[in-house]
Formats: sequence, C-alpha cells, structure tokens
Amino acid sequence: MTVDRDRISGLIYDSCALLDEERFDDYIALCTPEFTYRITAYSEELRKPMEWMFQTRDNFLELLKAVETHEVAIAHMRRVASMIRIGAAANGVVPVRSTVTVYHTWYDGDTRLFAVGTYKDQVTTGGGTPLLASREVVLDTRRLASGSHIPI
Repeated sequence: MTVDRDRISGLIYDSCALLDEERFDDYIALCTPEFTYRITAYSEELRKPMEWMFQTRDNFLELLKAVETHEVAIAHMRRVASMIRIGAAANGVVPVRSTVTVYHTWYDGDTRLFAVGTYKDQVTTGGGTPLLASREVVLDTRRLASGSHIPI
C-alpha cells in the first residue's frame, strides 16, 4: 500500500488548526466512526503511566459541544505539531507520531507555554482520504493551567 505522506501530514496539521479555531464539527469530520481519544502522562512519583482521559468518538463529540458551557479563560490556544514521523502501513492503518507544543495567549497578548507532548495517531488510509482512527496525547507537562477542558 502506498502511503501519501503529504496528505497524512496535512491531516495532522489540519487537526491542530481546527482545534485552534474551535471548529469542533470539522475536527470530528477528520475522524473515523471508531475514533478514540486519550490523554496520558507518565508519573515519575508513581513510576507508571496515568490515563487522564479516554473518550470514544460519540462521547468526545459531546465533550466538544459542551465546551461553550464551561467557564473558560479569555485566551486562545495554538497547537504546533512538528517532527511528524509516519510509520509503515499495516492493514490499512498508518502509525504517525509527532511532537506537539501548545501555547496559551491571553486577551492582553501575554503568551505562555501550556503543554508539551507527543501525538500518537493511528491513521486509516482506505477510501482515499486519511482519517484519524485514534489519537493518544502523551504529555510531558503534568501541570495544566485553565483551559484544559479543550482537547490538546
């Protein structure tokens, strides 16, 4: 199977841009019906991984729809994906790993680092359009500021 690396990279970049713009319906359109979303971090104190969130596509969509009902900081988040590494396809699924940095810019223009981590994505390539089958956000950052109810 030939993997269109540019289209897969574009999918990763688009997923970040759509979350930045809070275009959640468009973000979900990039996902398969079986999509799952996880946030994990490794605890040095516990010496084991922690799972902070696990959502199926339907539950994730409900979470995204509820963002407007949360009390939020007046700020904008910017996700920067880089160092995209595309693995070998197996059974129509391509593993993709990328580094993600998230910045938080407050209403007064002050920008702070929000989180650093890795996206571990599984991308399907059947049907001609790459789609996210799963995303695990593995965070290096374990102290998150307000605004963390919006997906990373």
